[in-house]
Amino acid sequence: MIYKYVLNDIKRMNSHHKNNKINQQIRAFVSDYIPKHTDKTAQKSLKMLVELYKKNIWTDNRTVNIIAESCFAPASRLRMMACHFLMETTMPLEELPDSEDEAINPADLKPKKGIARQTKARENKLDKEKRKAARRIRKKEIQSRNFNFMPIDLIYNPQVFVEKLFNIMNSRGEKYAHKLVYMALIGRVIWRHQLILLPFYRGLIKFLDPKQAEVNQVLTALA
Repeated sequence: MIYKYVLNDIKRMNSHHKNNKINQQIRAFVSDYIPKHTDKTAQKSLKMLVELYKKNIWTDNRTVNIIAESCFAPASRLRMMACHFLMETTMPLEELPDSEDEAINPADLKPKKGIARQTKARENKLDKEKRKAARRIRKKEIQSRNFNFMPIDLIYNPQVFVEKLFNIMNSRGEKYAHKLVYMALIGRVIWRHQLILLPFYRGLIKFLDPKQAEVNQVLTALA
């Protein structure tokens, strides 16, 4: 309940213009809290940052780097949340099929001459379809603007980031499934920033076992 209230309050404060003073205060609290705690508040704080980024409210360098630093948080749940966010946002949004756009073309929704006056229900339906069409147009505009941009581009020091994440990947206490996530993210950041991390490639050899069901994921990290 409190989480939704805070999230909606931040959205409201930034709906017309950025409230930089409040934004900085909240981010300062979150960036200091997450690395030191493993409780629900830390999880909700990270979830809030991810949600605000996806809603295109907080997309600045500071927000992305707080999330990136959460890849090294003390709780594995926090680390996975941050890693999954960075992995998901390195892929461009899927293009909408042309058939969908044609089905809701606003021009086709205008009343035709010779047709009887629209009923109230029909008018409401047309308004709803027009709003859908407008949302799809806005989504395509965002796709065209962000096609070549990824949040991992904003990581302050990508070389240090992959080195620290590689050390976590190699730690004995990590689950194998988590290691695969770290592996994929490290490979993505190396590719994006054209980095060199020789121990990473040597370390992946031990995962290249044909009997492993996830061997394709390991090969993807090497690509």
